[in-house]
Amino acid sequence: MAQKIVVFLLSAYFGISIYFSFIIAPILFKVLDKKLAGLIVSKIFPSYFWTGLIVFIVSLIYYIKNSYGFIFYVLLIVAIILIVAQIFYILPTSQMLKATNYNEFLKLHLWSIIFNIIVIFINGAAVFYIIYKS
Repeated sequence: MAQKIVVFLLSAYFGISIYFSFIIAPILFKVLDKKLAGLIVSKIFPSYFWTGLIVFIVSLIYYIKNSYGFIFYVLLIVAIILIVAQIFYILPTSQMLKATNYNEFLKLHLWSIIFNIIVIFINGAAVFYIIYKS
């Protein structure tokens, strides 16, 4: 039963990640003023990252109890590290840079995109790994 919950949580977050990152955010920037779209996205992303952190921590706890293998453990740890970096470094720093040094903000934003894409791939890999190992 716990395995199904972990698969559900990871799958749901995977779907949310794809939908928000590749559909909602780009549409917001196409149809709204850049400032307004940025304001909306900046309000959504903290919740998005905190949700991911919770999902991956719950999955890690499940791993510790059920030992799904070293690969699963490494995937979860890397995802957690990247999300923590997003929450505690990239988000606050990018908000400051957006107002003071837009070129540096763009560089940091690129790292945010890269981290997010890596976490999405890790998320999908973790789901497939659990299913494969079952």
